[in-house]
Amino acid sequence: MFTLNHFIWLGILTALIVTLTVLTDKFRIPHKWVCYFMCFASACSEITKILTSMKNATGDEGGMVLKPSSLPFHLCTIQIFLILIVTFSKNESFVHKVRCFMFPTALIGAIMACLIPTAGVTFDKVRIYEYFLFHACLIFFVIHMMRRGLVRMGWGDAIRNYILMVGILVFGLWINSILSVYDTNFLYVVRPPMEGLPLLNLDNGWHAYIAALIVIALVLVSAFQIPWVLACRRRERKKMEDI
Repeated sequence: MFTLNHFIWLGILTALIVTLTVLTDKFRIPHKWVCYFMCFASACSEITKILTSMKNATGDEGGMVLKPSSLPFHLCTIQIFLILIVTFSKNESFVHKVRCFMFPTALIGAIMACLIPTAGVTFDKVRIYEYFLFHACLIFFVIHMMRRGLVRMGWGDAIRNYILMVGILVFGLWINSILSVYDTNFLYVVRPPMEGLPLLNLDNGWHAYIAALIVIALVLVSAFQIPWVLACRRRERKKMEDI
């Protein structure tokens, strides 16, 4: 974490995100095609995990299964299902709600994943390339939707996101309990993503850790949502004044 390799990765990802954003704007690539690109990136990510994260199945009949820890139940991998919705759903009202939820969760989740690289920061494993590139694509996608005016949030959207985050927390507790025999840590509600993190540690026990995780998540989501809601409201008022 924050080693030379880590800073190199962060530089590469920053360049990639800026390049994708500039090219998308310069060539006026339709939003639908950007969604198709994200579907392709998501498929590549999951295929890579399948090819690199299989293990021998238990039992006498042999075979292999995907490691339970590689299932798409982290905050960022859940976005894959949301990407499919915003790409193929014809229900504009539902798509709007999904975009509003993706705005803070995909952006914050992907940024934090890049800052706390649980997959490592070396350059000798395919899994690490998949990890960083997928999260970079998520950041790009949210920025793209914001720049295209596709994330118009009100206070109701913000409150709904807080409620959904509570649901995500409960889901994390349930899914990790169901898969506890496999020592999963989806959404990092079982233990911190890495050792030695300030605040996010088990020095004062799990209850203090989960409380800190909830508070940090609330602060980060609010720091993204509230200014954006205010900006959207200002734009709406300006449009009304110009009519």
